[in-house]
Amino acid sequence: MASFGTGYRFHVTGLTHDPSGFPTERPDEIQALLEKLKNKVIHNPKDLTMVDEFMMEDADICIFAVGSVGRSARQAVKMLRRHNIRAGLMRPQIVWPFPKLAVEEMLERIQYVLVPEMNVGQVRKEVERLSKDRRHSIKGLNVMNSCMITAEQIVERVVSLEFRPRARKGGRVHA
Repeated sequence: MASFGTGYRFHVTGLTHDPSGFPTERPDEIQALLEKLKNKVIHNPKDLTMVDEFMMEDADICIFAVGSVGRSARQAVKMLRRHNIRAGLMRPQIVWPFPKLAVEEMLERIQYVLVPEMNVGQVRKEVERLSKDRRHSIKGLNVMNSCMITAEQIVERVVSLEFRPRARKGGRVHA
C-alpha cells in the first residue's frame, strides 16, 4: 500500500475485508484476517518499533511517556535540565508490540525511570517486567481524573524521587 499523501486515494474504514479486498461480515473471513494481522505484528516487532528519544545521550533519569503525555514530558525534560538534572525522554510511538529491545537498551544505561500515565500504571508494569535484575528504580506518576499531566507535575515527581546520579568519568556513567 502506498503511503498516505503521495497522490493515491484511499478509503479507510474500520471494516474488515475478504481475501479479495472487499468488505465482509463473514465471521470466518474476519477471524482469518485478524489472525493474519496479529501474526504480522508478532513476527515483525523490529519493523513496528518506533521510539523517539530526546536528550537521552547523557541522561541519569528517563521519563518514559506514551501518547499525549509525551508533550508534557518533553517540556519537563527541558525544565529539569535547567535545574541541572540530566533527564531524558523516551516515547514509543506505538505500544504493541511493546518496544522491548529499546527499553532493555535504555535500562542498561539508566537506573532511574519515571513513567507518567493517565491511568493506573499499565505501561510502568511493562517497563518493570523488563528490568531483569531489579536494580532499577522505576516509579510512576498516575493521574486518573481526565486532566492532562503537566510538565510541572512531572518535574515535581522527579524532584520528589531524590535520586542520586551515578558518578561520571570521561563522559561515561559508572555505577
